[in-house]
Amino acid sequence: MTVMPTEDAGMFFEGVAVLAGGDVVVEDTTALLRKEEHGGLRGWSGVLGVGFDKAFDLMGRDDVEIRMPDGQTGKVIVTGSNADKPNVTVQGSGAPPF
Repeated sequence: MTVMPTEDAGMFFEGVAVLAGGDVVVEDTTALLRKEEHGGLRGWSGVLGVGFDKAFDLMGRDDVEIRMPDGQTGKVIVTGSNADKPNVTVQGSGAPPF
């Protein structure tokens, strides 16, 4: 797991995390970016290595969360997936869990 600052005053997380919504729970590689602006949070988003079939099950749900290795959680919306690559994009809501 790696958490480090970025050049534009944000934070970057790379490691393994869990994406869960309803009865769908998937653990895989994750890359998340927290963007800050004028000393405050602007937003956070990322990409998770989740297969297309699981991504489809998570799209449109309002109960999806990401669970970090240290136990922190964050609410996310699955915003997209790519049938050619086993990943989904997510947009965070509220405080980032990293």
